[in-house]
Amino acid sequence: MPACPVRGLALPALRRRVPERRAELHGDGRRTSVPLKHRESVTLESAVGLLPDDDVEVVRLAVDATGVGVWSLDLRTGVTMWNRRMYELTGLDTPINPERYIQYVHSDDQAVVEQTIRTTMDTGQFHSLPHRFVRPDGKVRWMQVYGRVMHENGAPFRIVGGNVDITEQRELEERFRASHRLETVGQLAAGISHNFNNLLATILPAIELAKDATRGDVQAALEEAAVAGTRAAELVRQVTTWSRKDSTQSTTIEPIDGLVERVVGMCRRFFEPMFIIDVKLKSGVAVRCQLAELEQAVMNLLVNARDALRDAGSMLPRIEASCERVSENTVRVRISDNGPGIEPQVLSHIFEPFFTTKPVGSGTGLGLSTVMACADRLGGTVRCDTTLGRGATFELFLPIAREVRTPVTQSQLTDGGGAVVLVVDDEAPLRRAIARLLVRHGYKVIQAEDGRAALAVLRSDEVVSVVLLDQAMPSGAGHTYVAQMRSLRPGLPILFHTGHDVVEEHRALVDDVLLKPVPTDVLLTALATHRKPRTSG
Repeated sequence: MPACPVRGLALPALRRRVPERRAELHGDGRRTSVPLKHRESVTLESAVGLLPDDDVEVVRLAVDATGVGVWSLDLRTGVTMWNRRMYELTGLDTPINPERYIQYVHSDDQAVVEQTIRTTMDTGQFHSLPHRFVRPDGKVRWMQVYGRVMHENGAPFRIVGGNVDITEQRELEERFRASHRLETVGQLAAGISHNFNNLLATILPAIELAKDATRGDVQAALEEAAVAGTRAAELVRQVTTWSRKDSTQSTTIEPIDGLVERVVGMCRRFFEPMFIIDVKLKSGVAVRCQLAELEQAVMNLLVNARDALRDAGSMLPRIEASCERVSENTVRVRISDNGPGIEPQVLSHIFEPFFTTKPVGSGTGLGLSTVMACADRLGGTVRCDTTLGRGATFELFLPIAREVRTPVTQSQLTDGGGAVVLVVDDEAPLRRAIARLLVRHGYKVIQAEDGRAALAVLRSDEVVSVVLLDQAMPSGAGHTYVAQMRSLRPGLPILFHTGHDVVEEHRALVDDVLLKPVPTDVLLTALATHRKPRTSG
């Protein structure tokens, strides 16, 4: 009965009452009354009747308090005895021997458990091993078995022990490992995100400009390149989202109907034509959010619905996206599909980071966990309602913003009106890419390779309407120059344009924070919102 006596080690069943100082044991369908004798040692033997009378109640209370399933296996007769807790742990109605016990062990653990039992029987020393036990009702519980082989005249005659349900402990350990793994991945992502995002911030504007100058197959190829680049940026953002302990990105007031409509539009462009997306937007309210993060959350829900329909091979795949005000303070974003639904055993894990039902290499396992992280940061919640064979519905509940955002007109987005943007960044290709994009949209651009060069511009007579300032530069972090810029040009709008998250203390110094690579519409909206055409200083 090795390390896994859990398998069929019968356990003594101490009753809550011990009449006449005797212990009742259940075994092989019969009840046996055993007199309690002298104490041999304070171990599990005490549960089999080896304690003096005065200690019986103490042992009984200890066994009850720890939830141990106590068992005993008589090696001479083969009789297995269990206490009441063993029945509860295993879900069985009669004690079973080690051979039958192994049949209930999870298939992945059976070989190790069998070897452990053989080792115990061969050596006469009890060996313990955690393993998974599959109950008759299908539930899987982690078990840890402790025990002792008892000898008489040098030969083993009985094994006594106890099973402890360690399922919660194992789940906690797994969550800790996942958290540690997530933190490690987050640290890695944070380490490369600056350089990676700088590269994307150079590539994507160039693609944007090239698209406008091409037609046909070349333009289609550039569209696909832009989508791939955007997805690469989104992947980095998803991973770094989990590495943050709190939200360090700036927020804005955003009409939720327009946000969902915009994301649905993107999905319609890159989803296969067979996927129909119906839209019902009638909330008429806005939420305070970090724009890219909330767009990503809605995108993840739509992609999740698409993947479920695609994997199931649905003949008429349909997705519905809706926004509705459900109370005075709450708006609901709902994404539904008519797919196969979600299995109960999967449903309890869908919001866990790195959990995925997709084949290796086909999913990161961060999609829905990122949605939950976003909802938490915005003071909202997310939930899933599903019925097998009838699809799944994800609902994102968000607090309604009371502030009113001054809308930006389409003409402001498409025409910079000659406003002057001072682009400060140590990456020359990035500066040039941003400059070309802004010039195309009616802005004038002055480039500076670091904070010192930017201060020189502000000391001159050059007109500057807004500063786009990198945060991480070799000559000095962007935030160290903000105070001097303000003193030279009081009231000058300054926006961080960075590949790193910005801590709250530094974010408070500027008017807005834009994370690289910034989508063109987000960049133009920010500039149109903050720019203030003016003459010099």
